[in-house]
Amino acid sequence: MALGVADATRQPPLDTIPTEGGLCWYAQPAGLDEAEIERRLRTAGPGLIPAARRATWSAWLRAEHGARRAALAGIDWSITHTSGDTWSSDATATGRFLDVLRAVGLPEVGTPGAPSARVEGAYPRSASAFVLSVETAQVGGLNELRSDHQSGFRAIYLDGSQRTGCALHDVFA
Repeated sequence: MALGVADATRQPPLDTIPTEGGLCWYAQPAGLDEAEIERRLRTAGPGLIPAARRATWSAWLRAEHGARRAALAGIDWSITHTSGDTWSSDATATGRFLDVLRAVGLPEVGTPGAPSARVEGAYPRSASAFVLSVETAQVGGLNELRSDHQSGFRAIYLDGSQRTGCALHDVFA
C-alpha cells in the first residue's frame, strides 16, 4: 500500500519501502484492517508526507498506475488536448485530464512488462502538484499523451518534440 512520498530529507521511516520517485510503500500483512491502515498513516513519523490520506492524490496515483499498466501490457491508448482544460481519449472519454486518464487505465489488464525506463523525478506530494504539472506541460505545448509499450508514457508536444518516461512527471516538460 502506498503511504505517501518521502519528504525533502529523503529519509523515510525504516518500516516503509521507498521506490524511485520517493514513493513510500507499506507491506500489508494479511488481515490488516482499515483502522490499522488509518493509524499507520496518522503516525507516519518524520521523513514521510502521508499523501495517501488525501483522496485526490490517491486518485492521481491510481489513474497513472492504471494507464501505465495498460501501456506496458501492450494496450494502445491516447489522450488529446482539445481546448482549455478539456481532454479527450480514443476510448470516447472527454473531460478533465484526470478523468480521461482514468478512462484509459485498465487496472485488471493482462500481465504488463517491466518498463524500460526508471522514474526520474520526485513524485508530486499533492493532487494540486499533479494538476500544476499538467497545466505547465500544456503551456509548454503538450498536445497528446499516449501509451508507450516500453516505458509507459509518451508525451507529444506541438513543436513535434516527444518525451517518454515511466511517470507522468517525467514526460511533462
